[in-house]
Amino acid sequence: MIVIGVSNRKIRTQKRGKPVNKGGERAKRYNFLYYYDENSGKFNARRINKIQAFWYKLHKKKTCRYVCSTCDRSFKGINQKKKDIKCPYCD
Repeated sequence: MIVIGVSNRKIRTQKRGKPVNKGGERAKRYNFLYYYDENSGKFNARRINKIQAFWYKLHKKKTCRYVCSTCDRSFKGINQKKKDIKCPYCD
């Protein structure tokens, strides 16, 4: 799991727990974790508590877009230094 971001958003729920609308004065704020699952290859989001939000903010990874000089393809690198960049298409 690669953590992309942590943010909070407003959700107002009914009595049964289904979301009605996302804004409003009476809406509560909930923290959400946005992450990339390496096993399934999907971008996901899930609700977390305040302590987990603080923990995941410390472990957030940065993604940068690079362009290979030999094949001119763009790719994303996660926490890579510019010296250690390896193109996944050329290897």
